[in-house]
Amino acid sequence: MRHFLIVAPLLLGTWATPSSRASAQPVVGITIVPPSLPNPWAPRIPTYLPTVICQLAVRPNVSVKPEPLGEVRLAARDNRSLSAGGFRFQASFGGGDGRYGSERRPFETWVYLEPFGKLIEQVLFDQPLDLFASHSGGVVSHTATEHGFTGLHSLFSPSGAELQYWCDAE
Repeated sequence: MRHFLIVAPLLLGTWATPSSRASAQPVVGITIVPPSLPNPWAPRIPTYLPTVICQLAVRPNVSVKPEPLGEVRLAARDNRSLSAGGFRFQASFGGGDGRYGSERRPFETWVYLEPFGKLIEQVLFDQPLDLFASHSGGVVSHTATEHGFTGLHSLFSPSGAELQYWCDAE
């Protein structure tokens, strides 16, 4: 049996009274309704988690057209990396450490210079899932920007090599 402490009636200067059995309406004062608990038998509503896709290209110097390296695909709680052209690109989606709750899935990228592993860029895209998906479960398109939700990133090494990347959700 649960006991509830009635504080609101004391603050309001009135006393809570039981409901009238005949009308199921309060006779005088305030009717206290205990909070409802979640129904363990109710079907769970799935949360839409998009797949993040990063497009990468590299070139040895700016006088050469960038060569596509393909894509890096990440589902929730994925961590992927790709090395090419003197760079290592790493991306993480979702972390999974519980700091962000179910509504926030941070996406983070790092770019390192190889072979020494010097970090030259680290970006955290801490965005709620609503920016990725519509409430009907479809994907919000970022095609107006042509470079997804991250925008185009161009990074250069001391030798003049360039890594380009951008990421979007599907």
